[in-house]
Amino acid sequence: MTVDIWDVLQILTPLAVTVVGWGVRLIWSEIKSQRAELREYVRQETCKAHREHFQRQIEALRKDM
Repeated sequence: MTVDIWDVLQILTPLAVTVVGWGVRLIWSEIKSQRAELREYVRQETCKAHREHFQRQIEALRKDM
């Protein structure tokens, strides 16, 4: 009984596509997670900068009074 190359390819090709697809999905979910974390970090830092700016303005106004 000989195994034809086409028989092997018919089994290995779907397996390879499945493994590659799973890897791509894993990488994509990691990218989305990193993007969400970065978005949250930027939001926090922007809010922090705005608060500091407004605090400086309030202090400047108090000094003028």
